[in-house]
Amino acid sequence: EIRGARVWRESLVGRIYGLHSELLGGKRGETALGICAALLLLLGATGVVLWWPGGRRLSHALRINWSGNRKRVVYDLHNTVGFFASAFLIVSAITGLYLVFDAPFARAINRLTASAPRSTPRALLSRPSLDDVLRAADQALPGAPTTYIGWPKDETAPFVVRKRFPAELHPNGRSFVYVDQYDGEVLLVENALRSPLGTRLVNLFYPIHIGLWGGLPTRILQVLIGLTPAVLFITGLLMWRNRTRKRRSPVT
Repeated sequence: EIRGARVWRESLVGRIYGLHSELLGGKRGETALGICAALLLLLGATGVVLWWPGGRRLSHALRINWSGNRKRVVYDLHNTVGFFASAFLIVSAITGLYLVFDAPFARAINRLTASAPRSTPRALLSRPSLDDVLRAADQALPGAPTTYIGWPKDETAPFVVRKRFPAELHPNGRSFVYVDQYDGEVLLVENALRSPLGTRLVNLFYPIHIGLWGGLPTRILQVLIGLTPAVLFITGLLMWRNRTRKRRSPVT
């Protein structure tokens, strides 16, 4: 018996997630965020190049002269925070780009490797029930609870049962069982723990992006890093205003 239902996207947390992942604008908003991630990657890389003082002056460049005037403090704060946050922001930009444009990545991989399995349409007196599909998936990957069931989208698509082993970092798991929608036979099994090294690295992008790879300390660090663009924006704006004021000052 169904006791209730909830549309997660319409909850407060769901709307915050929608704002972060697609600017509440669907596919267009998601694409816009992907462009922003590319710009963040460009800003992070060029910022490090512009900041680099040379090996001998490196330690001096990482200090904030709090006793200096306001312009000096703003300048040092911008450079120091930008340097320490740059590596994390670049990683966040790269993983964010992958999360936005994962479909092109998947299509490219499928062209280089075997494509996803398909069901062969045929007339049958009965088709497998959902219980049959889950039973087949559990037998194919025992010890991995089911986290998602993908229903066939057309007459040739299989059921896609998503599973997560306890050792996987991804909160939803990256193990999949493809089950034929006509006879319930397992067409393909993808065990995330036995995937090639490249696939396992790609599977880490989402856990790294949300700070799951090191537990609570890295999640706290992720929050702090997430605040650094605001610090860089404010200090950068102040630096720009100081320069424009200097140019406009009358010559005596």
